[in-house]
Amino acid sequence: MKLSQHLRYYFGFGLIGFGTFLTFGGVVQLNEGTETLGSFLSLVFFVGFLPIVSGAWLVYTAQKNLKEQRLYEKEKLIWDLALKSGGRVTVAQASSVTTLSASEADKILTKMQEKGMFNLKVSSKGVIVYEVAGMLEQGDELIDV
Repeated sequence: MKLSQHLRYYFGFGLIGFGTFLTFGGVVQLNEGTETLGSFLSLVFFVGFLPIVSGAWLVYTAQKNLKEQRLYEKEKLIWDLALKSGGRVTVAQASSVTTLSASEADKILTKMQEKGMFNLKVSSKGVIVYEVAGMLEQGDELIDV
């Protein structure tokens, strides 16, 4: 995780804690009679609720970015393997050569195929093979456009 993601994550939790602390402080003051209902509601909304919501948003976006980064890294592992293997890869190859489990490799390859990055093929022995979409074969002629 990048430093900015760490900062966003921890700052978000800090805002949640700060907002919660001030909200409880407002509740205590309201119960002691030192706070009016109008000032309590404005305190809870502006000083309590907004930091809590902002902090939760920061934590959510940091986690979402981390999840996307991890998926990208896993896709990159499979992509590199496919290119080293002549544009073709199987789930067994992906799980044995990378750090991915067979189920992870299968899910990622399926998603990449759904995105149009791979074409699904079946070998003569019945093995499912993912082939890089748009890969040139040796001997393919290129035409100037």
